[in-house]
Amino acid sequence: MAASGPLTQCVCSGPGFCRRHQCRKTLHWYRLCRMRADYFQLWEQGRGPGQLRPGEPGLATQVVNFGRAVLKHVANGRNQADTAVVAARLAACENCDSLDGLRRVCREPDCGCFVDRKARWESEDCPRGRWPALESPSGVARTGSSGLPAARHDNGPTGSPPPCTEHD
Repeated sequence: MAASGPLTQCVCSGPGFCRRHQCRKTLHWYRLCRMRADYFQLWEQGRGPGQLRPGEPGLATQVVNFGRAVLKHVANGRNQADTAVVAARLAACENCDSLDGLRRVCREPDCGCFVDRKARWESEDCPRGRWPALESPSGVARTGSSGLPAARHDNGPTGSPPPCTEHD
């Protein structure tokens, strides 16, 4: 038999914006807040699902940052990073205090991306410079204009690298 009242100190009347925890809760999150002390405690600490952390970009900034990442990804031929590179990137994220492990989101003000997706895109970098450098076809680590590792270009069906446009 289901409990009729909350098992926690939740005072919300239903899903929607929670004034106490300063976030919008879905029906699922509302139920977790009422019935699960561990989730309620996360919200009380300001670390629950849906809560912005200090320094975390807001939704508008996240949209702009993601749009920039998509443009870079498309300009890079939509190249995907190698499996080993993705694993190394995600390992770096797992050991970073900017990762919201529950939502799998980077909380850096210059990011806000979903790390599982961003780590797969060859063109992307960690805003804190924690991802390993990618190597050029010659085996030399390259950096982009940001000073962070640049994307490795796919040599395509001809086997030759794309023309250099940096010095034209």
